[in-house]
Amino acid sequence: MKKLYKKVLLTAGVILSMTACSDALDTEIKDPANLTVTNRSEAYYARLRDYKKSDHPVAMGWFGGWTGRSASLKSSLAGLPDSVDFVSLWGNWKNPTESQKEDLKFVQEKKGTKVLICWQIHDIGDQLTPEEPAGWKEKNPGKNFRHEFWGWGYEPEQQKKAVEKYARAILDTIAKYNYDGFDFDAEPYIPQIGFQPQEELWKAQGMMSYFIELLSKELGPRSGTGKLLVVDGMPEAIEAKMHDCFDYFILQVYHNSNSGYKDASSFQGRFDTQYQHYKNVMTPEQLCKKIIMTENFEDGANIESLRIKLAVGQQHRHDYDGLAAANMLRWVTTSTNINTGQVYQLPENEQYWGARSVIAYALWNPTINGVTYRKGGLGTFHMEYEYDKEGTINTYPCLRAAIQLQNPNNK
Repeated sequence: MKKLYKKVLLTAGVILSMTACSDALDTEIKDPANLTVTNRSEAYYARLRDYKKSDHPVAMGWFGGWTGRSASLKSSLAGLPDSVDFVSLWGNWKNPTESQKEDLKFVQEKKGTKVLICWQIHDIGDQLTPEEPAGWKEKNPGKNFRHEFWGWGYEPEQQKKAVEKYARAILDTIAKYNYDGFDFDAEPYIPQIGFQPQEELWKAQGMMSYFIELLSKELGPRSGTGKLLVVDGMPEAIEAKMHDCFDYFILQVYHNSNSGYKDASSFQGRFDTQYQHYKNVMTPEQLCKKIIMTENFEDGANIESLRIKLAVGQQHRHDYDGLAAANMLRWVTTSTNINTGQVYQLPENEQYWGARSVIAYALWNPTINGVTYRKGGLGTFHMEYEYDKEGTINTYPCLRAAIQLQNPNNK
């Protein structure tokens, strides 16, 4: 299988060399010195939009610090690789400025990129509750402003009406600013930094599923609108029967000292949790094509370090030859003592293919009962942190390489 994959990439390389002087879909920005003006042809953008409508593993990311079009594209959606399919805005989506609106319109209409709003859902009114008016507490002793605003109470009917109002507010926000959907960050009962949610929507019987059902009338596959509804974090926390409300299940396969995500088998373990939860309501292919694997680029080491062991032992020595630059994917024969700095040779049976995590996610696909299925795609959290890691000429180097591995001949 790997030999066949390499032949596909070699073919792609030949095509690239034949079209290097044309306005081909896989060319880079032609004039990096002027990043605020595009010189792509309309034919190029038409092909790009058609590509994004096709059935393929997608590329996405959470984009922070969005300011819109400016002299630098680091904080602009227009500066992202053309083949990014959709973006979840991590903040700065409320009341967009004219610069942001211009940026949004450009990537939507020219590049066919979908732009979603995103936040964690724990309690009624998260992110959309207005500021409590001055003096409200004094005038309403013992009452909760958020509960009063949304109409949340102890009775199921009160909760149902509050959920309806909240879901409507999300949908109206998306429509008002012409966003392309909602990324539901599902992380119930996980300790949070800086706040402690009550988990009202998760604890109230049936309310979370009702909330999702309401959103799915205008977003996601059930709606037929083309607007996206995706869930990230813990898709397994959602009732399995709600699976067809969502376009994608986005897994936070973040590398840190406690994560344990160090090789392909650990990726499979994260996927297996989804399979056990959804196996009775989805076919293996349906489930796998919803799965998106993501890394945390807020930790800069995850951008540049060879975090993942793809294959160990001499029998794999040539498995991944030539698939990516050596600083992203290479055969590792030595190890360094972190205390002394001494470098020593690894025994042959311990030598391995080391990869940056996003490169590993591009190459990995889930397996069910011995059969490998195509995944839904890959992504990065705080994707903008990679913008100028290798300078402003080669922007987003790792993400571009990963997209190319997933979909040869597109960047």
